[in-house]
Amino acid sequence: MYSWKDPQLQNNITRKIFQATSALPASQLCRGKPAQNVITALEDNRTFIISPYFDDRESKVTRVIGIVHHEDVKQLYCWFCCQPDGKIYVARAKIDVHSDRFGFPYGAADIVCLEPENCNPTHVSIHQSPHANIDQLPSFEIKNRKSETFSVDFTVCISAMFGNYNNVLQFIQSVEMYKILGVQKVVLYKNNCSQLMEKVLKFYMEEGTVEIIPWPINSHLKVSTKWHFSMDAKDIGYYGQITALNDCIYRNMQRSKFVVLNDADEIILPLKHPDWKAMMSSLQEQNPGAGIFLFENHIFPKTVSTPVFNISSWNSVPGVNILQHVHREPDRKEVFNPKKMIIDPRQVVQTSVHSVLRAYGNSVNVPADVALVYHCRVPLQEELPRESLIRDTALWRYNSSLITNVNKMRQHEVQGQRNWHTHLDTFRMLCGGKKSYFAAAVCIITLTSVVTLSYLRLQRLPYLPKIIQEGSRCRGKITRSTITALEDNRTFIISPYFDDRESKVTRVIGIVHHEDVKQLYCWFCCQPDGKIYVARAKIDVHSDRFGFPYGAADIVCLEPENCNPTHVSIHQSPHANIDQLPSFEIKNRKSETFSVDFTVCISAMFGNYNNVLQFIQSVEMYKILGVQKVVIYKNNCSQLMEKVLKFYMEEGTVEIIPWPINSHLKVSTKWHFMQDGTHIGYYGQITALNDCIYRNMQRSKFVVLNDADEIILPLKHPDWKAMMSSLQEQNPGAGIFLFENHIFPKTVSTPVFNISSWNSVPGVNILQHVHREPDRKEVFNPKKMIIDPRQVVQTSVHSVLRAYGNSVNVPADVALVYHCRVPLQEELPRESLIRDTALWRYNSSLITNVNKVLHQTVL
Repeated sequence: MYSWKDPQLQNNITRKIFQATSALPASQLCRGKPAQNVITALEDNRTFIISPYFDDRESKVTRVIGIVHHEDVKQLYCWFCCQPDGKIYVARAKIDVHSDRFGFPYGAADIVCLEPENCNPTHVSIHQSPHANIDQLPSFEIKNRKSETFSVDFTVCISAMFGNYNNVLQFIQSVEMYKILGVQKVVLYKNNCSQLMEKVLKFYMEEGTVEIIPWPINSHLKVSTKWHFSMDAKDIGYYGQITALNDCIYRNMQRSKFVVLNDADEIILPLKHPDWKAMMSSLQEQNPGAGIFLFENHIFPKTVSTPVFNISSWNSVPGVNILQHVHREPDRKEVFNPKKMIIDPRQVVQTSVHSVLRAYGNSVNVPADVALVYHCRVPLQEELPRESLIRDTALWRYNSSLITNVNKMRQHEVQGQRNWHTHLDTFRMLCGGKKSYFAAAVCIITLTSVVTLSYLRLQRLPYLPKIIQEGSRCRGKITRSTITALEDNRTFIISPYFDDRESKVTRVIGIVHHEDVKQLYCWFCCQPDGKIYVARAKIDVHSDRFGFPYGAADIVCLEPENCNPTHVSIHQSPHANIDQLPSFEIKNRKSETFSVDFTVCISAMFGNYNNVLQFIQSVEMYKILGVQKVVIYKNNCSQLMEKVLKFYMEEGTVEIIPWPINSHLKVSTKWHFMQDGTHIGYYGQITALNDCIYRNMQRSKFVVLNDADEIILPLKHPDWKAMMSSLQEQNPGAGIFLFENHIFPKTVSTPVFNISSWNSVPGVNILQHVHREPDRKEVFNPKKMIIDPRQVVQTSVHSVLRAYGNSVNVPADVALVYHCRVPLQEELPRESLIRDTALWRYNSSLITNVNKVLHQTVL
């Protein structure tokens, strides 16, 4: 007799299994009919064999993963044929139907047989009787016979893909996230999916990431898409998911250190570690002997989105963009949490979906602050308003790598599109001549391949560059102006920039009328052959126009292949004379090492600006804090201010970008449209800020977006370099750092630092203004930012609109924006203000530096 002890029940319940019988007469060969399918029905049509596995963790047995009717299947036998003598052994099986059938008549089962002594059978047959002709029985290879060293650290088991699955984008994002987190293999039990999904799976199979296990369970049983029989009275639940998961554990027992059991719409996100390897190393160290790690499931409703990471090239791909879903439902303590698992497969005997049924190792509930399951799906708490959800951007830590990896998939499909004409030629060759059944079949297959291959790119076809002329000289009229109006006087070009973060495009920063400008084209001239390409532009008007008819826009064009154009022209039509069009240099073509750490962008200087003293103090404070470059979009200023700017330009600190926007549009000094006939808000400040980001993308490690009367004051660090180093260390993957704005009214002064030589200089002496207004929680705080420009796509003034990096709200005890201006809370008495002398930490250096500038300029 064979005794099997269940360590989870921790008792001595004995499970009986029959010893292998004496050998039957030897046959000449171990023949049988090798089973060809993943699911094989036995003669009774009540038993379905998946696969046998050698298991010697307790004794030497063959464990067959199968599906059986829980009442009708009472007796099964394992037929072993031992080489080289050809002896046949028959052993009665122990049929262990898993306890988690959830009411369905069929369920996963372990069919367990003791193996013959002095024999290591390679194959086994299963039959209802100990009397049969083994040659007529299906023969199954016994896997895991040879112990192996682990070929991978992590394998993800996904079961089962069914229902013509077509959530392509989310699937790609999940697989790429798994790879980022350390997965080398994804095993997928596939029932059916869309043609497009088949193409994606083919790519991953060729890459070596995905292994497909065909799962035609609906050919044998009536399957339910529900987890419980009471919901749908069929033969087996959820396409036999539990059987597939158990098979996947044994299939990977010898080759994978860990097995991860989750669905394609779930990702276990580590919150304290960069990847699963580091996380599991820590969890195992804290929990010696544990083999099952359970992670809380958190629902991120796909019905609630955040308008970021709206990557245009993804819009034509069916499925959910998980980067846009960062609000999760609150946990309900009274409701079962369907956890998902990372397991050591060698410690598991039987599993269900959300917990193991039998194991040798302990189970650990992983705290939600260590990791959680990001599960993007339809909501479970549909009635919850958005404000009751919890904003959780943990996924965004990985956005840069994830976007890059997903785009590589898209580029693989783009390469397929470039072979379109080759496919058409093949099609014509095969289908244009004599007809035959074979040729007809090949024609159909070829045509299907062509259609499938080009599906994802149909949306992009209008935007692909096309040759319209060859052998030309690249002339055009080189444009020197910062703002150039096109012929329609509804489109204004600032500057084009090369951008290869998603694909090879020219991104033109411009201003357009949000309704009147519908179509633009990029004209590229490629040297040395003089080929002229025209590409239709994608016009992306920024969402923060604040009611004005004109707003900032990205005019984005795919660049021609095998050409790195240095200039581009923009026109309303694909038909024109390029020699007559204004030509703009495409900046950022060559990647550079950072020439500076910090660049401050100030936009825009207008209204005959004459706040000279405060401007000098701000610039000198920026320099003390670590700034090497200040970029100013200048509309106009006083003569005295011109003199100061000239000094800083010669010093190399200030770069002036002329900004004559009022020569083209009626500008407002307000941020919101007031029905006053103006065209654009605040002198086109938002367009200038976006241009400044791209202008400094290659040359500055950080870009600071604030006005000349604002200074981001670090409170725990001596300068910005130390502060940003600390913030980045605390927030890996973050690219946008937002600082609270605090008003220091220039109407409330303290009679200190009254330096006589400064009295003749127009402007505010910030050292005398150290009382700030209290924060009002109910009023929007217009934060200012320090950003990594390479992680930003579009910005507004107080937040970014689209980015690859996470945003971090910097606590007010770490840093704040010192903003010396007219008061916002005019009615407040002085005693209601908060005295804050943080600025005075820098008074000695600031006074010395300001005096040097004044003596060389104003004085």
